[in-house]
Amino acid sequence: MYFKLARMILKGGLILTALLSVAVASAAPPKANEPAPDFALKTFSGVNMRLSEMRGDVVLLNFWASWCRSCRSEIPRIAELIGSLERDDLHVVGVTIDEDTAQARRASQELGVNYPTLMDDTNRIAKLYDLPTLPVTVLIDRHGVVRYFHAGYENGDEALYLQEVNALLAE
Repeated sequence: MYFKLARMILKGGLILTALLSVAVASAAPPKANEPAPDFALKTFSGVNMRLSEMRGDVVLLNFWASWCRSCRSEIPRIAELIGSLERDDLHVVGVTIDEDTAQARRASQELGVNYPTLMDDTNRIAKLYDLPTLPVTVLIDRHGVVRYFHAGYENGDEALYLQEVNALLAE
């Protein structure tokens, strides 16, 4: 009787382990050459934007927060990069994980953000992309596939972003 109960518990544990491993695998961060997870978020002005609506164009997706020192260094560089390209087939979108919309809006203005910024105040999208740190810059090709995933920022990374964006635009 005890052996039968033990076998049932063990079997149930193995099934639970299998289910958990599937759940964890499905929450893995997007990797290069895999489809970018789709999402919809609102801009500061309340306009809803959906990533999949940008399909057909190259997308530079930048996750940041107002309290992140590296983010505050990177954002003006991305804004300069955008100004140097001015292409209709390139979308640059910021995603702030700040919980305080007013604080994020102030930081965006201070830093000269010249592209749409989406509010992920519940970190739902940050979790979907499994951000290891901030900032994170994701480059997505015209087919909605992640081609580059950059975690963190060091001065000069924007030159690499420009090179990668130009390569995607040339495809």
